[in-house]
Amino acid sequence: MSTTPSVSVIVPVRNGAAFVPAFCAAMQKQDCPDFELIVVDNGSTDQTLLLLRNQLSLRIRIIEWAEAASSYGARNAGVQSANAEILAFTDIDCLPSSDWISAIIANRKRLEQNQILAGEIFLFTPSGIECRFDELASISECAEIQRGIWTPVSAYDRRVHLDQKKYVQCAVAATANLIMSRQLFLQCGGFRSAVSGEDHRFCQRAPKQGGIVVYDESLLVFHPLRTSICNLLRKEWRIGKGKGQEFASSSVCRFVFGVTKTFLALLLQPMQLRIILHEFIAGRLKYVQVMALAVVAVQCGFVGRCSVLVNAVIFFVCGEKND
Repeated sequence: MSTTPSVSVIVPVRNGAAFVPAFCAAMQKQDCPDFELIVVDNGSTDQTLLLLRNQLSLRIRIIEWAEAASSYGARNAGVQSANAEILAFTDIDCLPSSDWISAIIANRKRLEQNQILAGEIFLFTPSGIECRFDELASISECAEIQRGIWTPVSAYDRRVHLDQKKYVQCAVAATANLIMSRQLFLQCGGFRSAVSGEDHRFCQRAPKQGGIVVYDESLLVFHPLRTSICNLLRKEWRIGKGKGQEFASSSVCRFVFGVTKTFLALLLQPMQLRIILHEFIAGRLKYVQVMALAVVAVQCGFVGRCSVLVNAVIFFVCGEKND
């Protein structure tokens, strides 16, 4: 009998000690044990490695990779050590549903046909679902728990980030819940060591190798919403840094076009205004809530666009490329 697992679960982590216990508990509760778990530490300075090594009831292969501060480079290192033909990417702050692995294996034929499966990412408010996610039978039950929970930060996070269904409509997906064959991943050249946004760019390159991104809500992963404005602004800065790195790695014409477009977006804030107007017209939020959401949206738009401009210039002047 072969001991080669069907699925290699690859998880990058950097200073994720706060999430290790819950994530490991989620993986222990999988209804199918036919997987290997590879966690790639990207230079953690907290208790992440200690906590991972103390998870004696869960077999974890720990790889230390600190060549660069890049979760995508860390994922590549995990793939190099993977034994399975199916690669399942997620993050340390995610909670895969108990049937995640079995649902992946059930889709083996689709993966062999070069489909890239983008699973559902259900965003939840920390402490709302975290302690009982494995008891929930459907997304509708999760949504029921969420009812009545609202903050402007989490509301903005929900509307802008990790909407996998909308991502797939644009032929991209997030690595919080992304599954593909090892063969297709290697044919596409793996991930480039970008700061942020490489999951989207990878999906955009995949069709050249016959890959197609498909949404599948049966592959369910829970992801906590950000409730702190500081955490949200850090994410916006990181996303902007990845976009700036992409601009600096392209031609001079695209660099100039990208910087100009970002500068105009900084002044006009089109996406932020669209979110605010949509909520106001829909009448889902009270006037005070709309105003609070507007404040958060403008802050995020300003920080994100400034990050693109500043980092694009830095990467361009320093000659750093998005390898």
